[in-house]
Amino acid sequence: MTYLINLILTLIIFFSNISFANDNKIIFEINNKIYSALDFKYRVNYLEEVNGIKYYPNLENDLKNDFFSSVLFFEYVKNNSKLNSILKIESKKIFEKIKKEVNFSEDLNEEVIIKNINYDYSRKLVLEDLLSNFREYIFRDPNDINFIYNYKINYITLPIDNLIIKNTLEDISIIQNINELKKYFNQNNIKYYLEQKEIKDFKKISNKIQKLINSNNKLYIEKNNDFYKILMIEKDIEFTEGIFYKLINIETQGRLSLSKENCDYVQSSPNIKSSKEYELNKLNDKIKNNLKSINDYLIFQNNNKLNYIFLCSIRVNNDFLKEININKKINLTATNIELDFINRYSKEYNAKKYYK
Repeated sequence: MTYLINLILTLIIFFSNISFANDNKIIFEINNKIYSALDFKYRVNYLEEVNGIKYYPNLENDLKNDFFSSVLFFEYVKNNSKLNSILKIESKKIFEKIKKEVNFSEDLNEEVIIKNINYDYSRKLVLEDLLSNFREYIFRDPNDINFIYNYKINYITLPIDNLIIKNTLEDISIIQNINELKKYFNQNNIKYYLEQKEIKDFKKISNKIQKLINSNNKLYIEKNNDFYKILMIEKDIEFTEGIFYKLINIETQGRLSLSKENCDYVQSSPNIKSSKEYELNKLNDKIKNNLKSINDYLIFQNNNKLNYIFLCSIRVNNDFLKEININKKINLTATNIELDFINRYSKEYNAKKYYK
């Protein structure tokens, strides 16, 4: 798959040596095969030497989980004739390549190195093979601009018996920033409960959330017998390269009415000072942090006049947008596939962990 990113675990944080006690201690078993602390020690040494880094002790559990899942993938590949034949060929190539590039210590003999290559490459083979079943989803709508953003949903619950709230819903409805909303609640002694969730898979969100994402309004309020529920969408642009903003600057004597604070109005305004497209990465942080959606604007005071800057179009380089879309979908799909695979084959291979 052309756009398949590297799915082998790469731990980029620099760490000091993990201490190993009792090399004979069993850490897990899979398919009635036992893997000890000594096997884990070799595994960590291999990763450290191949990646050229050292690992902190507080990552020990993550490394054990990675080792466990890698062995699960290897057990699966061994029992799959097609994948196993590929593994035998490719692991030899990888061994010859890294042997030239890495000066391995005497502790890591050829057998240990090839074992660990097999573990990691098995994961890659399985994920690539299973990802091929999701080609339609991965390559669908490659120009969907939503993928340049990171989205978060804020669920805020307010008790309906709070009389203050009933008189302030209109104020709440025009607040478009979660920090401003929390500040408003605290200033008005309004009790609330906040839960936040990151949106990773657009296939799994409700129509209500989808409409909110696609609308200019970032906040939605609903009411039942016991409480008000507020949904607020937050989004941040994850990338700056390859993205272009068309900004329109108008100058006014006073604040525009609510009905005129939009691009439909300002594009036909006689007060336009400038209308120009800019590369996002060359704009200042105030614009980057506040202008994220069409119709977002900033106001600056200039003597006795107000200067509005409106974001009126977003253009993304087509190749860049396509790459973002595909890579994000691959990452998400691969993560879900891996979790499902581990859950399924842990049971099938009667896998047992002896570490917390």
